[in-house]
Amino acid sequence: LKAERRAGGTGAASLKIEKAAYFFVEVDQDVYQLGVVLKIFNADPQVRTINDITLENVHDAWSLVARGSWYIQRIQVVADRAGPLEDSYITAGAPAYFRRLLPFKITMTRNGGDTPIVILRGRWSINMPNGSVQATAPFYSVYPSAIALSDWNGLAKPSAAIDIESLRYSEVPERPVRDAPKALIMLYNRDRSATIDNPYVAQTSSAKSAAGVLLWADIPQGVDIDDQWEVMGSTYAEVWSDPERRALYNSVVSPDADGRPQAFGFFAGRESVMAGPVAHPLSAATTRPADIIELYPSST
Repeated sequence: LKAERRAGGTGAASLKIEKAAYFFVEVDQDVYQLGVVLKIFNADPQVRTINDITLENVHDAWSLVARGSWYIQRIQVVADRAGPLEDSYITAGAPAYFRRLLPFKITMTRNGGDTPIVILRGRWSINMPNGSVQATAPFYSVYPSAIALSDWNGLAKPSAAIDIESLRYSEVPERPVRDAPKALIMLYNRDRSATIDNPYVAQTSSAKSAAGVLLWADIPQGVDIDDQWEVMGSTYAEVWSDPERRALYNSVVSPDADGRPQAFGFFAGRESVMAGPVAHPLSAATTRPADIIELYPSST
C-alpha cells in the first residue's frame, strides 16, 4: 500500500491508493472504453493538489476474464496520456475519489451475462505541482454492467446511482506463469460460506450442507488458495474409494435411493476424467471454465 516518491520530485506526499473500481463505458455502439475510479487517501497534514493520474507501462499485465458471453472484435490499447481531472484537491487525512477514462477500448457485442473482469497490475503515477508519487491499487472491482457515458460522468458524486463503496472488491491476483500446468482437484471446506476469490481458479458449482462445502477447482501452478481448503482427490472414484472421505462426502451430498454417492458438478468436456472408474453412470451440473485473455507487451 505504500506510495513511493518518484526520484527528482520535491515535497514528497504520503498518498496511497486504497482501491480501484473499473467500468466499461459505452462510448459508441458496441465500443466500450475502460474507466476507473480511484480511491486515494491523503495521510499528509495538508491539502494536496493532484494535476493528473496516469497508468505507467499501460501495455503490461492486462488480463480479461470472461464472466458472460461477448463477441470481441477488436482490442485497442495505447500509451496513457495526462489529462485534466474533474476534481483536483484531496483534504488532509481523508480519502477522495478520482475518475478518468483509460486508453483501453474494446469493440464487442454482448450475447449475454456480465461484462468481463479486467485486471490491471501496473503502477499509477499521481502527479502534483511539486512532484509525483507512484502507487499500485491492491484491491479492485469491475462493475458487472456496461454503463452509458452520461452515467459515467455522474460517478463518485453524491447524486450518483452507483455507490462506489458498495461494490464488491477483491485483492488483485498474481498472474500465473504463462502456460503453467493446472491441478484438477476436488476441495472441501468445513465453512460452508467459504469461497475461492481468484479469477484464475476455474470452479464448478458447489455443494453445501451443514457439514461444509465441496467444489471442483482447476488451479494453475503457482496460484495459492486458503489452507482451510482440504484436498479430497482428483476423481470421484478416488474420493469414494476411501471410507472416511466417502462418509465426509456423503455428509455434504446425500447418496441416491440405492445408497450410491452422487456427483455434484463437472467441467464441460472433462466428465469422464473427473468421474474415474465408477460403477454407475453419473450426471451433474456442467460448468464451462471462463476464457482468459492475457495481454502481454508484445500483443497486437
